[in-house]
Amino acid sequence: MSELKLKKCPFCGGPAEIVDNSRYDPGTYFVGCLYCGARSDYEHGEENAAELWNGRVESNGD
Repeated sequence: MSELKLKKCPFCGGPAEIVDNSRYDPGTYFVGCLYCGARSDYEHGEENAAELWNGRVESNGD
């Protein structure tokens, strides 16, 4: 599997990682910020978790 690209955290700009949540809910993952701890909801599959994290609406500064 190729490396999934994750956007930086929308809150602090820190790096994010995909976390395997299968210990608690088999087949689920979430993306979490390594600096501030912000995270996405649980998704089935790494690709879905990355898509949820990366699919957020970007602020245009208004």
